[in-house]
Amino acid sequence: MKIIVISSLVLLGLFIIFILGAKYSLQRNRKKTKDDIITFMKKNPEDWSLSVIQNGEVVMQHNEDTVFPLASTVKILHAVAFIEAVSEQRLDPEEVVAIKDLNLLYIPNTDGNAHTEWKEREHIGDEVTLKQIAQGMMKYSSNACTDYLYYRLGKKAIEQVAIKYELTQQTAIFPIGVAVLIPSYLHIEEQVTKKALAKTMQQLTSEEYAQIADNLLHKILRNEAESLKEHVSLIAPRKIQKEITKRLPAATSQNYATFMYELGAGDSLSNEEQERFDEIMGPLYEHDAIRLWTKGGSTMYVLTYAAFQQNEKEQLSYAFFIEDTVSVDLMWITNCIADFHKSFLQDNTFRNKVCHTITIPK
Repeated sequence: MKIIVISSLVLLGLFIIFILGAKYSLQRNRKKTKDDIITFMKKNPEDWSLSVIQNGEVVMQHNEDTVFPLASTVKILHAVAFIEAVSEQRLDPEEVVAIKDLNLLYIPNTDGNAHTEWKEREHIGDEVTLKQIAQGMMKYSSNACTDYLYYRLGKKAIEQVAIKYELTQQTAIFPIGVAVLIPSYLHIEEQVTKKALAKTMQQLTSEEYAQIADNLLHKILRNEAESLKEHVSLIAPRKIQKEITKRLPAATSQNYATFMYELGAGDSLSNEEQERFDEIMGPLYEHDAIRLWTKGGSTMYVLTYAAFQQNEKEQLSYAFFIEDTVSVDLMWITNCIADFHKSFLQDNTFRNKVCHTITIPK
C-alpha cells in the first residue's frame, strides 16, 4: 500500500509539472511574432519553401522545387478557370443558384467556419450568384463554394489552367472539400475498420483517391451522403488528418510565384479579366496597393500562401509554403502568419530582413 501511495504522489507531481509546462509553453507561444517565424525558418530549413519575383526578377528562392500540399491555395486554379469560363461564355457570373443546392456540399466543422462566415457577412439569402460563390471561395475560403465551382467548371477545365500556366509539378486536382468524407466512405461503404483506415488511405493510388472524391461529389449533390456526413468525425485522429493533408493537390512555391506573377504582370489575362479577378480575389484587410491578390491555405500540418501585388514602384509575386509534420510549430505560427504576410508585402524593411538574413547553404 505504501508503494502505491508513493507512486501516486509521484504521478501527481509529474502531472502537475506537465500542466504547468504546457501552460508556460502556451503563454510563451502567444508572445511570438513575425520575427519568430524568421527564426523558425533559420532553424528548420527543410520545412519551408519561398519564392519571390520582383519586377520580373527572381529575388529570393529557397526549396523552390520542393512539392508541398497546397491546401486552399489551390483554389487560385479554380478562380482562373472561372474567369476563363466567363470570358468564353460557358458560365454566366450572374446566374442564380439556390443556396440549398450549394449547402449540400457544406460539411460542418471542416472548413474553419468559412462557409457560415461568408453567408453571414455577405448577407447571403435563399439565392446566390456564381460570382458570389467565387467570392465565397476566394475571400472566405468556403470549401462548399469551391466544390460547387469544381462541379460547374469540370475537372478538365481546371487542369487545363495548370497546363496553360506551366505548373509542371502540380499534382492531381479533385474536390478537396468533400474529400474529407473519404474515411467515412471507406468505413461505411467499403467496410474498412477504423483501425485500418489510415493504412487503407495510404494504399490508394492518386488516381483512386481522386476518383473516390469525384464520386463523393456527385453522391452528395444527389443528396445521398447524409450517413457519410454523420461520420465525418472519423477524420479526427491525427494520422488521418496527416494522410488527408498528404493527399491534397500539391505544387512548388516556384510554380505558384510564377503563376501569380503571370496573372498580374503578364498578358495572359485581358484587362477585363483582371478586373473580374479583382472582384473575386484579394484579402479582407485594407491595403494601399493598386492591385493585391492573395490566397492562403492551412491544415493541421501545412500553411501555404501565394500573392501578387502591384503598386506605383513594383510588381511582386510571393509564394511561401510551410509544412510541420509534427504540428507543433504551426500552432503558434498560425497566430502570427497573417502579420508576416502583410509585412512582407507592404514593408520593404521587413521584406529585406527576410530575404537577406536567411542565408542557408545549398
